[in-house]
Amino acid sequence: MYAFEVSTDAPQLSALSDFKADCLHQALSFLPKFSVDVRKVELARAMRLTANSVEPVTFRVPRLKVLYYLFV
Repeated sequence: MYAFEVSTDAPQLSALSDFKADCLHQALSFLPKFSVDVRKVELARAMRLTANSVEPVTFRVPRLKVLYYLFV
């Protein structure tokens, strides 16, 4: 799964963290926004259902200065 950030400045499309899995999944459910850890610059959090387990998946935004997000 790939995620992209859309902005009005150039470049208009920036790649975010992607997720690559070893096995297929049967379902994916995104959690509410209050479960996201902003100090780790998370954009979204989901639970992935496979044939044998339920795994957490996080999507993070690459930022140059994470310092601004530490005191939220």
